[in-house]
Amino acid sequence: MDRIFYKTLVRDPITNYPIYIFDTSYLPSPDIINYDEFILTLMNHVPTQPYILIMFNCGLNKISWVWGIKFLKSFVDSDNHNLNNVIKIFAVHDSWFIKSITEIVYNFNSTKKNLEQFNKLLNMFDISTKSNDNTQVIHCDNLNKLSHYLDITRLKISLNVYKHDLQLEPSGVELAMRYTPVINPLVRLDRHTHETFHHHLYQIFNIIDENGDKVELIFHKPGNKQATEIFFKCIMRNQLIWINDFDLYCISGTFKKLLSELPYPLLQVASITLPIQDNTSYTKQTLANIIQQLKSNEETRNYDQLLLQLFNTCYKLIQTEITKHTPVTLSNCLAHCLSHELISTNQNNVQIVKRFIKNVLEDWSSIRNDYHIHTITETISGSTQTKAPIPTAIPSTTQLPPPSQYLPDTSYDQNYDLTIDDTSSTNSSTDTIFKDSPSYKSAISSQETLKVELQFPPQKYKFSNIPKLKKESSVEQDIIPQTPVKKPVIRGRKVSELARLFEERSEGLEILKGM
Repeated sequence: MDRIFYKTLVRDPITNYPIYIFDTSYLPSPDIINYDEFILTLMNHVPTQPYILIMFNCGLNKISWVWGIKFLKSFVDSDNHNLNNVIKIFAVHDSWFIKSITEIVYNFNSTKKNLEQFNKLLNMFDISTKSNDNTQVIHCDNLNKLSHYLDITRLKISLNVYKHDLQLEPSGVELAMRYTPVINPLVRLDRHTHETFHHHLYQIFNIIDENGDKVELIFHKPGNKQATEIFFKCIMRNQLIWINDFDLYCISGTFKKLLSELPYPLLQVASITLPIQDNTSYTKQTLANIIQQLKSNEETRNYDQLLLQLFNTCYKLIQTEITKHTPVTLSNCLAHCLSHELISTNQNNVQIVKRFIKNVLEDWSSIRNDYHIHTITETISGSTQTKAPIPTAIPSTTQLPPPSQYLPDTSYDQNYDLTIDDTSSTNSSTDTIFKDSPSYKSAISSQETLKVELQFPPQKYKFSNIPKLKKESSVEQDIIPQTPVKKPVIRGRKVSELARLFEERSEGLEILKGM
């Protein structure tokens, strides 16, 4: 129920009433649960005080109209209390379900005496109605139009809604207000000057570091292309999200894309001395030069720690039965995002970077001792900011075990935050210039859109393992095609389906008569 009907942390900029979201994409199928009991449970979550409702209608098409009539019967009480509490409704994504329910109730009601409750309910969803006496219903075809009324970056919207919105608007979400992307040519990896970017990058990195050794070939296997693109664009506009809607492959793909979009590469080919050598002393010296260059440049401040932390994480992924990773596979996965070199235009440079990354990972157990590497948790909390500058090489007493000793950790009770809210004191400015649109009211105040803040406590990322496909033991079974099996003709199948539809229609009409 927390994903179906839930309260947001946003208030309507005009009425100042709290905003609730009704996400119909998470409505369960009537074949799974008892909808009579579900409707009663849903009614218990309806607020008893005035509120604003955002209704995503993309999941209503799988529900029979009879259940809509039953819900209306439960929602419309004798004293109009529930209807009066709904001050405004944003109906996002048109649905035949809403149109059908409205038409059925209207046609049935026109044959009876005037019922005040249903007249009010019908007027709510009538687009042509201009009266301000009833609950205001604003129809939004997609999320772009919703952004003309609200700052949708502060709304937690599920992945299902984004995917449905892409079917209607293939170009994706384009906000009505202008904003500065989280990643831009001027961004720095600094927790104080660019906290939003630093926050998102390291929260994603933390998820990969904690759960990357539990899946196969992370960084190599691509996640769902559509979901990865949605996730990346959410990060770019600092969008509140449900982090658990995305699997680790989508998260790792987004992380690689973030590294590729950095203003400066973590590994510059020019910093690798040629000819490249496959010995530990050469690798140590070359990496030390790269780290020193990153630390000495103001634009690449903290790049050195990010690079060392990334090598540390990759080392944990090597030679395990689960990850199937080797230094070669990891170097192939990360060469482009670390160097910003394209294999299509700079194949030789990419090969140099791959070979150097492979050598570093192979000798990491000894190279690691030359540096003081902060943990990702320390970087997120900011405990490293007050420390004195760290020399290029500091001997460490903590040695990493060989890669084979890294076993998958089954505990995921770690906090991850990829969201924004009103409880932090850090602000980042954004321009709130709205596009001209005469058919919509730009009702977002500048104070609402200027507050881009971090949420505490953060969400928890719950790792769910992806089932592996079982390979057939016999090769002959893969070669010999199976003959298609025809379904037997069951007499009366169509008749029973028609009978079920007739029973639903009769039940719905009986409910209307009893209203």
